[in-house]
Amino acid sequence: MRRGYAALVLLALIWGASFLFIKLAVRDMSPATLVLARALFGALTLGAILAARRQTPFPAGTRQRLLPFVVMAVFGSALPWFGISFGELSISSGLASILNATTPLWTAILATWVTPAERPSGLNYLGVAIGFLGTGILLAPDLIGQPLKATTIGTLAVAAAAASYAVAALVQRRRLSGVSGADTNTTSASGRTLSSWLG
Repeated sequence: MRRGYAALVLLALIWGASFLFIKLAVRDMSPATLVLARALFGALTLGAILAARRQTPFPAGTRQRLLPFVVMAVFGSALPWFGISFGELSISSGLASILNATTPLWTAILATWVTPAERPSGLNYLGVAIGFLGTGILLAPDLIGQPLKATTIGTLAVAAAAASYAVAALVQRRRLSGVSGADTNTTSASGRTLSSWLG
């Protein structure tokens, strides 16, 4: 149990620190370049792991699931990575991390149309409303007194990134439920690298 909590804390630190590193990175490179670098590094790392394990990067059934994999690559990596990087040109890394934490709220809203069988209850939606209200309260100190146009665009970009993550999560739930997370990430790595390069 303690090991599980320790792993969760470590994951939170790694995930949270990424917003600070993004803020530092966009000082010296464009958001598009940063996204391409992240995608390429991720693909190479996964490729090395697969080579060490002697596994194929394209598991059985990849061709039949090509469209969901592409959607996962775009909405789960390329678009949100660009949105967060672009947003952090004008907002703080702390604000970006708060906005990114709204992904579960967007997932609950989108689930109404994507997974009707698992539609949230009225109490769940009340929780979503409270969540967005709390997010607004947390955002207010960072937005007050700042240039409205720049901060608004940056805020919307990161909020859109959070919503994009929600789309990817629902696509994985509906179309890739029988595929392991490792296979999903590995196959999508090629797609996000290609989409970042083309973008």
